[in-house]
Amino acid sequence: MKVQTGRLRPAFTLVELLVVIAIIGILVGLLLPAVQAAREAARRMSCSNNLKQLGLAMHNFESTYKRLPPGYLGPPRPGMNATATPYTDPATGGNQQYYGMLPFLMPFVEQAPLYEQFPRDLVRYDRIAVSTEDLRWLGTLTPALLGGATQPWNLAQYKIPGFVCPSDAKEGKLTHVWSRGHIRASAAPPSTGVTAHLFTGAATGGWPVDALGKTNYLGMCGRPDVSGGQFEGIFRNRSRTKFAEVTDGLSNTLAITEAHGGVSGTSVGTWLWISAITLPASTTASWLPGNNNWFNAASFHAAGTINGTAADGSVRSIAKTIDATVWLNYCAMKDGNTIGEIP
Repeated sequence: MKVQTGRLRPAFTLVELLVVIAIIGILVGLLLPAVQAAREAARRMSCSNNLKQLGLAMHNFESTYKRLPPGYLGPPRPGMNATATPYTDPATGGNQQYYGMLPFLMPFVEQAPLYEQFPRDLVRYDRIAVSTEDLRWLGTLTPALLGGATQPWNLAQYKIPGFVCPSDAKEGKLTHVWSRGHIRASAAPPSTGVTAHLFTGAATGGWPVDALGKTNYLGMCGRPDVSGGQFEGIFRNRSRTKFAEVTDGLSNTLAITEAHGGVSGTSVGTWLWISAITLPASTTASWLPGNNNWFNAASFHAAGTINGTAADGSVRSIAKTIDATVWLNYCAMKDGNTIGEIP
């Protein structure tokens, strides 16, 4: 009986193997940017959804209380306390609460249990520190001030995903956080018009900054330092804005925008959701979107855009190259100027 033997199949040569590897490498190189772009598009959409939820929360707050929450609880405003100097912010210290806008919106973004742990007497527009009181969220409140609630410092360590842009990859890289800030109403920007206080990270002997809950979403205050309030924005220090006061139109006024807290070389900062102030607007170059200063509207998105929520709750993409005058008018709620189409 004759046994048939098949042909032996030759193995790949080294040249063929290298060619296959090269082809795979080229395909990966071609596909990787597309995959990264798709992921960034998804993150940008998720960021837009976060801002949409904040826009809805803003409207629900206004519907409930017939006004919007304050931009932040900073120094006393004129007429609130006869013994206090309005719009002051000392170089160090400061005994006001310095809660930002986001804590007030918590009940409307499914964070009511966390909000209920705040000292009730201190989450008020008209509660001003007097005499030797210290109401700061980062301090240790006395039992009388605490009233059985949780120390705000402990609350500040909660990390809330809806308050953070998914494109923010600074976790583990932070060198400092902004603990509080203030937009002065009687000083010309940019040198003395804004002031903020920071805490440095553990690497420099300071706070464990990554343990604190950050945010990329801040309200807009416009230019409160201009005489007559012509360019005031919606969210200001201890403001109580009503939608009826937004005479430029809700769709023509920016309410909330993205920010990243400043990135300069190895200095990487962030804002905290518990104490983030509102961002100023100006035609001064250093104040425009896209700069890396702590007081700029800015984003981590690769498309050259910043997401923002208008007062009507709609979410817009704003080009970092937006015209300076258009930007100022867009952030003001009653300046009477038209803005046209936002680039």
